[in-house]
Formats: sequence, structure tokens, C-alpha cells
Amino acid sequence: MRRVRIQYSPMGQRWAVDLVGVEGRPVTVSEQGDVTISRDERGRVTSIVVDAVRLESDVIETIAEEFGREIADLMAEPRDDEFDEVFIVDDRPGSAVIRGDSPRAGTPMVILLDEPGVPTPIGGDRFRIVIHVDEDSVEGVLEHDRAAARIRIEIDVTQDGEPLWVRVAEGESGAILALAPLQWSSENSSAIDMAFGLAVPMQALHVSVSDEPLADPGERNDRRRRWAFDLESLAMRRARRLRADASTLFERAAGVYENVGDRVAAERCRAEARRLRRRRRWFGGFGVPFAVVALAGLGFALGRTDSSGVDAVEAAAASVPVVSDP
Repeated sequence: MRRVRIQYSPMGQRWAVDLVGVEGRPVTVSEQGDVTISRDERGRVTSIVVDAVRLESDVIETIAEEFGREIADLMAEPRDDEFDEVFIVDDRPGSAVIRGDSPRAGTPMVILLDEPGVPTPIGGDRFRIVIHVDEDSVEGVLEHDRAAARIRIEIDVTQDGEPLWVRVAEGESGAILALAPLQWSSENSSAIDMAFGLAVPMQALHVSVSDEPLADPGERNDRRRRWAFDLESLAMRRARRLRADASTLFERAAGVYENVGDRVAAERCRAEARRLRRRRRWFGGFGVPFAVVALAGLGFALGRTDSSGVDAVEAAAASVPVVSDP
């Protein structure tokens, strides 16, 4: 899938259609009158800018060939107002547009605490992120430079195997907007600095790390289902070791399951959390005095056993006849 951004400025009387996520790569620029076309190192069109209110038919056809007929149709009629939209299209040039108009698109996004990959504000244009790398969860910091249209991400991870890539995706659909290879930053961290000019809230994005840069991060609901399952699995492991935070993890898993509409799994986790809390109250209330009495009784029994054993040994020693040397 590709992300295509269409912009129109009535003040500048300029149309622009750009392939999102290729910023910073080498391009070859050619100008043909009012039309400027940028191509990557493989010759593929990444941007077309037209300094005109109405596009000529040959320009419309070029846009249709490279970005799809529906994209071209959106640019065929002149506008009186600002226009800035991003569309998802198939990888093949000229294919149809797949609009991001799922039933969830019109509903407000629910922010979940410490959701993997979702930036959390920590002050100004700085955000904290928790990212899954292999089997571990690592923390990182995202800094958004609005003026320079760049983002910098530093993650507490080092690389000693396959090269790792940071992928910045649209939070709802998981469509990749930008990616860059992680570079060594310090002894315990790696970082990337990339162009990012989209005017979207950072919390509407999803950041992930993978050694397969083009692998699909998945839609938000799918990612949250995996997150809920991971939380529940961790809670079960900690419950078996009688960890105090197991019930809290079950409650967090229940909240995530509920967010994605899985009420059966949510109630299962909440029931397990209640069971663990009752068990802890039992040990903390009646259970402690009972345990003390039980241990005292066990100690008394062991004491009697030890005392009886000593008396028996002494009696046996006394009954052994003493034989003097000749």
C-alpha cells in the first residue's frame, strides 16, 4: 500500500500530489512549464507539482497513470478553498484508491495508557514511547520539530544482528508513512532522524521497530488485541509466582479487550483479578493468623519429636554394658 497526499493552495494557485514516506531520498527533478515532476533513483514518480488552478488534460492523465484515476479526478476541478488530504492506494501505479473511511474513522480515538508504539506527551514536542523489540519492551523518546518538519526518535536498544528499522505509521490503518534504519547513538541506545511534514497529531501515529521494514504493522484493533493477549499472558505467569501486580495486569488486559469489543475475554480477566485479590485478602487477613498457628503447631510437634529422639538415644546409651579392658 502507498500513501498519497494531495494539497491545493488557492493563494499560491498550486496543486501538489506527493508519495508519503519517501522524504529525504535522492530524487531527480524535471520541469515542464508549470509542471514539476520528481522521480526516485528507480525512475518512479514521487511528486508532481502544478502551478495552475486548472490542470491540463495531459497532466491529469499523467497523475492517473502514476497515482490512480480517483486521485486525478480529485484534482481535475478547480477549488476555492485549501485542500490537504492523505489517501491510501495500492502499490501498483494507476490502481484504485482505498479510502480510510472505516466505521471507526468517524469516532474519537481512545488513548490507552502505555499503549505500545503510541507517543505519550511528556512536555512540549517531546513524547515517550514504549516499543516491542523482539520479546522485550523498551522505552524511547520522540521529538517533533514542527518548524523543520522532522522527527527524531531515540530508543533504548542496541543492534548486534539484523539491521533494525523504525516505521512511523498511521495509527488507525497501520499504513507506513515514513521509515528509516536505526543508527548507533550511544552505548545503550539507537536513534533516527527523518523528515516528517504531515500535519497530524503525534498521538495519532504508531511507531514500531522491525528487521522487516515493509512488514504490515496491522490496524489499531489488531494491535490492541495482541497487546491484550500479551498482558493477559504476563498476568498469568506472574500469578503463578504469586506476584502482587498480577491482578493489576489482568485489569489492564480487561480494559484493552473491552476497547476492541471482546467482552468475554474482558470478563475472564476481571474474574481472574477478583480471584487473585480475594486470595491476597485471605492471606493478609485470616490466612496470616492461621499460618502462624500452623507453624507454631508444626514447631511444637517437631520439638517433641526432637526431644523424644534425644531421650531415646540417651536411654539406649545407658543400657549398653560397659566392658573394661583386661
